[in-house]
Amino acid sequence: MGIKSFRFAALAIFLVPLIGYGQSNPLLELGTPVNNETLPQLASESIPYARLRAADREYRSTGRAGSIAAFASLDDGTTYWGLSRDAILHFVNVGERRHLGSWPLDTYRQYAVLWGESPQAAHMFHRPESFKQKYWTVDDPAAFRVGPDVVWSAPPVYARERVGCLARNPLRYGDVNDTGDDELVLFIGNEIQIFSTTEKKVIFAANWVNQDDVGDVANAAIRQAGSEHQLAYRYREQGEDAPQYIAESGRSPAVNDVFPAWRAFAKFYFGDFNEDSRPDLVMWRKLFESRLNSDSEGGFYKKAQGLVHYAFVDGEYVLQETEQEDIVSWLADRDLTWSQGFPRYSECPGEAGELIPEMHDPLLNDPEVLPGFVYGPGEAN
Repeated sequence: MGIKSFRFAALAIFLVPLIGYGQSNPLLELGTPVNNETLPQLASESIPYARLRAADREYRSTGRAGSIAAFASLDDGTTYWGLSRDAILHFVNVGERRHLGSWPLDTYRQYAVLWGESPQAAHMFHRPESFKQKYWTVDDPAAFRVGPDVVWSAPPVYARERVGCLARNPLRYGDVNDTGDDELVLFIGNEIQIFSTTEKKVIFAANWVNQDDVGDVANAAIRQAGSEHQLAYRYREQGEDAPQYIAESGRSPAVNDVFPAWRAFAKFYFGDFNEDSRPDLVMWRKLFESRLNSDSEGGFYKKAQGLVHYAFVDGEYVLQETEQEDIVSWLADRDLTWSQGFPRYSECPGEAGELIPEMHDPLLNDPEVLPGFVYGPGEAN
């Protein structure tokens, strides 16, 4: 499916707080996470947790204890959904002690990312068996590539697991598409998945935070005067042409070179945008690349951005060949901004209730991402 790229200076986005489908949609409810703080009490007192662990063990046909990351009841406490630590959903009836089913979270076939979200060093370590196309050849970083295999499998490009800390409570639920049934909204690493409890399948998935970036600690170590880090020599050699932030993919022993880091984020918006009486989902992606030492400004610059439209068809979100100009019109009419998109609020210690800092960082040098941004009339392009 070909999706044209579209560049615009700024636009306004529609979404009620947290995640919404119009003003009447409730907020997402949080499941119960299983972590070091909750585990002692859950292990000794929680019958649902015990039943879900048994279901996980039964599903694997092994004698070892099951591993559950989070769970929730969407009814009066009769049945529970549980997410295992290796991305399998289990469904149990607690009172009847019945295992009602298990579903591996398979790859969503209409995954979409920007072409610019490719490892900077990919041309130096490409393995054909790991990816089915020459994904380092990027003619237009703002164009979308679509399919089940568009997120690279090797070598890895690391995302920050701490962004928003949403994966610490990986299971939430709510009626995100206003159909009357609750869906499970799952944060697994840097991926969001929406699972239909009626269709028993993933109906949407996307990578919501992505990066090729060594991270702040390693970046400082490489840039430090006299550093003996493996990339420090190449960094000093590049001088003013070296990036302020350094790509992770260059640390591979087969590469050992310095490239500009990039960071990418996605926001999601729900509603009947084209007014055809069926739910829509819009994904807005932004890609930022590191500035060079020679730049007068610090941080990143916006390298690319784009939007795609999904319609709810036959129980799942299906990608549409909608012109981005039309998507911009739908969203701009609502007069709201990037900072109101989902995910919105951080759940990290000391940041709870605040906008996710990394997605609204002044160092991105993009006025659209800043809180309080107002999109003036007639400025779209």
